[in-house]
Amino acid sequence: MLTTLFWGSVLQAYGPLVVMMFAVLAFHPTLAVLAMASAFVSLVPIQMTSFVYMLVIASHGGASVSAFDSNAANAADSGRGWIVVCGVIFQELTRLALAYGVVRAEWFFRTHHQVLFASRFRLLPVGAACGFGMAATLSLLQFGALLQAIEALGDPGVSVVNDQAVLWERGTCPQLPFVFFQALSWCFMSVCHVSWSAVMTTSVAALVDNGTLGPSTAPVENTSPIPPRFRAPIPRPTTLRPTDGRIAIFMVIVLHFIASTVSLVNSDAFDITTAEAVAGRGCITTLPVQATVMIASIALAWAAARLDVCKRVDSQDL
Repeated sequence: MLTTLFWGSVLQAYGPLVVMMFAVLAFHPTLAVLAMASAFVSLVPIQMTSFVYMLVIASHGGASVSAFDSNAANAADSGRGWIVVCGVIFQELTRLALAYGVVRAEWFFRTHHQVLFASRFRLLPVGAACGFGMAATLSLLQFGALLQAIEALGDPGVSVVNDQAVLWERGTCPQLPFVFFQALSWCFMSVCHVSWSAVMTTSVAALVDNGTLGPSTAPVENTSPIPPRFRAPIPRPTTLRPTDGRIAIFMVIVLHFIASTVSLVNSDAFDITTAEAVAGRGCITTLPVQATVMIASIALAWAAARLDVCKRVDSQDL
């Protein structure tokens, strides 16, 4: 039963990433390289958030950071809001830096009459690949939570006495097993990260192409090694206006804050005195909100794709 629950939760959590890897990245080496590079860069927000976590622990009397230290757990709970907010800020700064780096690389390639990746959707697949790498790295945290929950059940001192409490974690999610809740939550968040990175890259391209964040991406014909008679016209990196780009970036940040800060209600979801779930707390609130954010993120990426899609005659020019 536990083995089935664990592997089912793993497939539920990482299914979208695995499908994308085999359906898209495996057939496009350029996108695979970008995804791997983004995965390494995405270690930065994890390290920064861990540093904030240690500061929160230290600010509460220098408690140990051990997972079995009740003082550390209480300190982490009291400072969880700061940890979540700082985590979102670090992740969005990293996403913005990745998007800007990709757009500047695209600008460099265009000075030689080349592109990073030829697609009808311009830079959207490149941004999605960066989001895939970012989601893959951030998933390490969720995978650790799944392993910790299963290993706790394998401990005879825990499983014999309190297996139901560990399996269900009623203070967080009285309605579902804890590992299944974590799997559903990360399934939603991984899709969100891919959508957010795709939209962020296109939005930054709109600002760069307008000269807001740097030089225009218009190719310099004199530096291209391709003879003029063999050159084909290259569509603009995006058709979004700078105003559209700013609005899209703002929406990505807002959606990320909503999806992350809603996790703050994942505590005290079960009233021991009445043996009933507390209304408005726990996964009964978190999962619907994150699912709604996922749908909104997909819709935002779809809207950006619809605005940026090239006509077939233009895509053949690539």
